[in-house]
Amino acid sequence: MKAILFVGHGTRVPEGNEQVKAFTKKAGAAFPEYEQKTCFLELAEPDIVTSAVECIENGADTLAVVPVLLLSAGHIKKDIPEELGKVQKMHPEVAIQYGEPFGVHDRINDLLLDRLRVKGWEPEKEAVILFVGRGAKDPGQ
Repeated sequence: MKAILFVGHGTRVPEGNEQVKAFTKKAGAAFPEYEQKTCFLELAEPDIVTSAVECIENGADTLAVVPVLLLSAGHIKKDIPEELGKVQKMHPEVAIQYGEPFGVHDRINDLLLDRLRVKGWEPEKEAVILFVGRGAKDPGQ
């Protein structure tokens, strides 16, 4: 059996974690035949290892791991793989398929423009748009 493990970052703000769960519930509706769990890298529960082991105990022999993150940096390249390594060490018989973050995609750009328009931005008028990100220690980013 295949299971899908959606991995959000996690936040101390409960509403943020609920938004991730609502998103993954919508996304997961396209795959009703798979067991699905939403977990978090940090700052919220359940964690990756706990959720993965629950899927395995429920019969999953393959985990499709979907990072619910925008860009590839330390969490994608180091932190999540380390957690998945713990799972693999405990359950070497389980296949783990690790997906890519969303990345910069035309649909995301379209959504950004829609959100700006809702806030009153008009493409025809000059404006300054400030993008704020947390940043990364990854020199490749």
